[in-house]
Amino acid sequence: MKRSNKRQYARICSMALSAVMLCVSIPMTAFTANAESDSNHVHDESCYRKKLHCLHEHDDSCYEGDETATSSNMKKLVCDHEHGEGCYEAVLDCGYRQEENSSEGAEGAGNAGADKNGGLASVASPAAAARALTLTGVEKLVADINTWAAGNGIVAEVDAYSGDVIVTGKTTTEASDKLELEIPENVTVEWRAVLTSSAEPVIGIVEESGTDSIFSVTDGEIISISNKNHTGSSYNTIDNAAIYNAAANTSILVSGGSIRGGGGDRSTGIYNFGEGFVSIQGGRISGGTGTKNYGIFNSFNGITEVSEGIVSGGGGEESYGIQGSGEIRVSGGSISGGTGSVENVGIVFKNSTNSVISGGNISGGYGANTCGILNDSPNSLLVSGGTIDGGKGTSISVGIVNEENSSITVKGGSINADGKKKVCIMNEGGTVVVSGSKIVNTGGYAMIDNSSSSGIQIGGSAVIFGKDLDSTGGAIKTAGTQPVPGGTAAIITWAGDKTTYLKGSAADLDVSPAAVKAEWSTQNGQGGVFYDVSGINNGFITLPGVMVKSAPAIITETLPDGTIGVAYSQTLAADGSAWATWSLESGGSLPVGLSLDGSGKISGIPTKAGTSHFTVRASNDIGSDTKAMSITIAAGLSSIAVTTGPAKTTYTAGQSFDSSGMVVTAAYSDGSTRAVTGYTVTPSGALTEADSRVTVTYTEGGIAKTATLAITVKAAGTNHTIIYDANGGSVTPATGRTDTDGRLGSLPTPVRGGSYQFDGWFTAANGGIKITTTIVFTENCTIYAHWTYIGGGSGSGGGSGGGGGSGSGHGFAGGNSSPKESLPKNYTGETKNIDGVIVPSYVEKVVWVMTEDGRWRMRRADGSDYVNTWVATYNPYADLSAGQQAFDWFMFDVDGYMVTGWYTDSQGGSYYLNPVSDNTKGRMMTGWVLIDGSYYYFNEEPDGTRGRLFRNTKAPDGRYVDENGVWDGKEK
Repeated sequence: MKRSNKRQYARICSMALSAVMLCVSIPMTAFTANAESDSNHVHDESCYRKKLHCLHEHDDSCYEGDETATSSNMKKLVCDHEHGEGCYEAVLDCGYRQEENSSEGAEGAGNAGADKNGGLASVASPAAAARALTLTGVEKLVADINTWAAGNGIVAEVDAYSGDVIVTGKTTTEASDKLELEIPENVTVEWRAVLTSSAEPVIGIVEESGTDSIFSVTDGEIISISNKNHTGSSYNTIDNAAIYNAAANTSILVSGGSIRGGGGDRSTGIYNFGEGFVSIQGGRISGGTGTKNYGIFNSFNGITEVSEGIVSGGGGEESYGIQGSGEIRVSGGSISGGTGSVENVGIVFKNSTNSVISGGNISGGYGANTCGILNDSPNSLLVSGGTIDGGKGTSISVGIVNEENSSITVKGGSINADGKKKVCIMNEGGTVVVSGSKIVNTGGYAMIDNSSSSGIQIGGSAVIFGKDLDSTGGAIKTAGTQPVPGGTAAIITWAGDKTTYLKGSAADLDVSPAAVKAEWSTQNGQGGVFYDVSGINNGFITLPGVMVKSAPAIITETLPDGTIGVAYSQTLAADGSAWATWSLESGGSLPVGLSLDGSGKISGIPTKAGTSHFTVRASNDIGSDTKAMSITIAAGLSSIAVTTGPAKTTYTAGQSFDSSGMVVTAAYSDGSTRAVTGYTVTPSGALTEADSRVTVTYTEGGIAKTATLAITVKAAGTNHTIIYDANGGSVTPATGRTDTDGRLGSLPTPVRGGSYQFDGWFTAANGGIKITTTIVFTENCTIYAHWTYIGGGSGSGGGSGGGGGSGSGHGFAGGNSSPKESLPKNYTGETKNIDGVIVPSYVEKVVWVMTEDGRWRMRRADGSDYVNTWVATYNPYADLSAGQQAFDWFMFDVDGYMVTGWYTDSQGGSYYLNPVSDNTKGRMMTGWVLIDGSYYYFNEEPDGTRGRLFRNTKAPDGRYVDENGVWDGKEK
């Protein structure tokens, strides 16, 4: 049971700091026993601390949720109320204590206060100190629990946020002293500990407990192992109770853990002697194993509520889940009478008012006589939901027993019995009103009235169904006249004992009123009774163990045809076929190779073509049905062939096969042939040069046959765009396009003013390969016109020839000067002109970029940088007059920066990149190089390994270098 935030948490202000006095749950007796005693000690300001004792009225807005709290109900005070001196009191916090006969004055402490910043306004007197040591109700409760525990493993402490008392731990030995709790007003004791005890009772909540106090079990165990037996008829026996509540206004809340009574007579899990509220929201509560056991026993007018959890009467002879004189509400959970050998009842109502069963499961349990609910209250009991089961009584099982002068109203839920003699409702002279939905009892009486039928009223849409065990009357056994249902209610009595009925019949079914329709039927494969009241209230009652049959009615209309050599399997179907046996009538036969079994399955492998006619029969003990049928078996497919080829058998890669004009002929096992369609061809998509044939597949009667057809697939042609660069002249057209074979059909002739002779088209502006119509282009590119100056003076036109080398034919550098060369040693490949310098054709012109830290990067024309690669690039900073090369190889690392010094590639080759800033920094060194006082030789030849270090071999000049590439200065 939950209190409002205002009432539950307003005490935090006055209790949180007081908890510190307990020195983490040390009992106050221990605290004072260990304090020093000095009657001459005079307390000064240092002996006191301030304690918040705010009396401001807090409301819900003063609190917020606290994720560190140990309970879901705990909240944190966030009130921003302005605290003044009146909100604090002085608390003695000193190692010395005054003796009781101290003659010190008692003045001063009453005036001791605290300013807003926490300083004490004056020194408190010893009298004030004595007052400060007085325990609050919560502190005393904690001290009492810890004193009782005496180090047995269970500890109590105050939660600083909620002010509630939290009990944790586990007893190290079995306890024998009962724990008595006097819970202060508005205080909750939250139990999480494990306690096994022989005390009588284990925990007792005393009568002096305050209003609105709560004992809450959220975890752990409270187990009684007392075996004390009692004589007499008194129910007020508490010795074997796990929890005994004598307080009038203390409630018990269980949301977890386990509570169990002892082994003596009248063992009880929870004994509520006062008028407190018992709320079961989880956990497990059980009586013991004595003669009379109760999961929960409520003596007076306290309310018992069950929404979750398990409540059981226990074992022994007589066990009861709940017995209460006050209001009992059940909306969920499970309540059972237990396993008593004589009598077990789920709930016993005694003088209960306003009791409601709206959910949950209530059962009588196991034993001789079991009952879900025993109503012995003069007040009305309402059943609106849930399941009430009589249990597994070996003698009698009753869902609800309604005693004389008691009243029950049933508006919903399910009331059943599953014992030997099964009764849904046994009315012993009270009043039973059934006005809700169905009450179904599959194996016993629906209701019994041993007094008078006038005590039973049936209305609404209720359907009372039950079995007449004596087969002598209706579903409601009465001493007088059977009551007549009102509204759209009905009484249906199953008066027989058969286990098999014919579908659609009303055998052994009695109804009231007479207009009610009830017949045996099936639903979802289960047998039962279909009912209909006035076309408004109808439904189906499933009866396990009852088989409802019908005469078979064959519903298979036709059977598919088959093929010779192909497995055949079909199953005939009939309404009621689950109990039907199939057979073949005389006068007909199945195709050769097929047979029919008793389940209606026709199977086998046909061996002969033709049509067979036959009649099948489906039979059961109710009747039979026949149907004439036929199956045609076709000859089997033996092969196929392409008897006429398609119009097109030659393709270009990328085209798809075209079957136009193709004829495919199938041959069969009986020697016949015919042209067929519906075949497939693979590959079905784009053809490639690797495809030399296609496969034709045809399937008939489950048999697939193939044939192949040869085809030719040529490579697909590609057109490339060629740009004509007149190189100082003009040309029309400016671009050309190759044929699909990559060749130009013709080449245009450019013109140029002045004394120039056109020498042809070449792959480079200077040098390169001469282009003819036999050259195959593999990509879009530019070709250049070469010219020879045939007038007077120096040459100034594009050079002729395609082999590279020096001379005027390599290009025009401007004015009358000839271009300079910067070529590797022994280079004979193609060249090009960059800024008037002849370099190998593979050299690239890039943008040199120096970063802020002085390192170099190289950038392409598209703005991207060279990364993790070698680059042969034109060096605009080189001084050709000083013998420096206008181009060189440079290496750039994974971050795009120029590498200098030693470098080893992935094949293990070593290179040395110029580390000196001499306009060629970073260039790949070749020939003999002096490095740190030693000579090394790096390959000079343009053979793919140019720049690599020689090791264990002779350089071209005959000098020998060792395994480290070093020349030792000696001739070898």
